[in-house]
Amino acid sequence: MSEEFIKNANIFISDRSHLNLTLNIYHCGNFDISSEDYFPIMNPDMFTLVYINSGTALLENDHIAVKLTASQGYVAFSNVTYNLRNISEDYLNVTWIAFSGYLVEEYLNRANITVNRPVIDDRDTGCIGKNINRLYMKAHKLPNRYCKMASILYDIFAYLLDKNPTRPLDDFSDCSDYFAIKAVDFIERNYSRNITVDEVANRLGITRKHLYRIFSYTLNISPKQYIINYRIGKACIRLRDTNQSISEIAEATGYINQFYFAKEFKRLTRLTPTQYRNCPVELELFAYQLPPPELERKFSSKQMEG
Repeated sequence: MSEEFIKNANIFISDRSHLNLTLNIYHCGNFDISSEDYFPIMNPDMFTLVYINSGTALLENDHIAVKLTASQGYVAFSNVTYNLRNISEDYLNVTWIAFSGYLVEEYLNRANITVNRPVIDDRDTGCIGKNINRLYMKAHKLPNRYCKMASILYDIFAYLLDKNPTRPLDDFSDCSDYFAIKAVDFIERNYSRNITVDEVANRLGITRKHLYRIFSYTLNISPKQYIINYRIGKACIRLRDTNQSISEIAEATGYINQFYFAKEFKRLTRLTPTQYRNCPVELELFAYQLPPPELERKFSSKQMEG
C-alpha cells in the first residue's frame, strides 16, 4: 500500500437524510471532425464533458473564446450553448460523455469549473484523457458496462476536485454560501440598473438554475423575488427620507416604468408609494432584505473582492 493502513477506526461519512453527488450517464462517443467543422451539439439539457485527443479547436460562446489543443477539453453546462470548431488543417479527434445528476454543477464549481470557465487542462498528467477514453471503450463491452463507466466518471470528478480546489476549505465551508453572498453583493451594487437574474448568474459564472437553488437553500427566496424585495425596500427608504418624485425613485431603484414600479410596490406593501410616504407609522416590510448576519460574517472584504 502507498499509504500506511489505519486500523481500528470508524469514520462517519453520511446519513440517510443527506443526498450527495449522483451521476447518470446517457451516452458517449468519439468523433473525427474535419477542418472548419463544428462539434455537433448534443442534448442541451445535459452536461457534456468533451476531451480533445488530437488537433486544435476554438471554443466559443457569448462569454468566452479560447483556443484548445490536445489534452484539453471543456464541460458544456446544461442549457448553455458552446461552439467547438476545428481550426487545424488535420482532423480534430474528440471523446465525449453526456451525463446529468444531483449536485453536478455544485461539484464542478468546487473544482473551479463554471459556465464562464469551462476549460479543463490535462496536459500535465493526461489522467482525464486516459479515463474518458477508458470509459468510452467500456461502453462497447457488455455485460455490466454501466457500473464500470460510472466508477470511471466518479474518478474523473474526484481528480478534478483534487487538482483544482476552488478555495481553501477553511475560508468558508459551503460554496452555496459563497455564491449567495457574491450574488447579494452584486445586487446591492447594481439594483439601480435594470439587472436580471440571468445577468447575476452570468456574473458569478453559474447557470440561472443553479443560482435559483442556491438562493432557495441559503436565503429561502428566489433570486428574482430577492431583487424585487431589495428594490422595494430601497424605495421605501427613499420615500421616507427624501423628497424625490415617484418617477425619480422608480428610476433610482431599477424600474424603467413608473407604473410597473407602483404596481409592484402595492403588491408587496398593500399601499401605493404615495400612501406609504404619507403613512405616519414606520413600516418594516422585509425580514429577509439582507442575508443572515452569520452568513455575512463568514466572508472578509478581501474575499468579497476576489
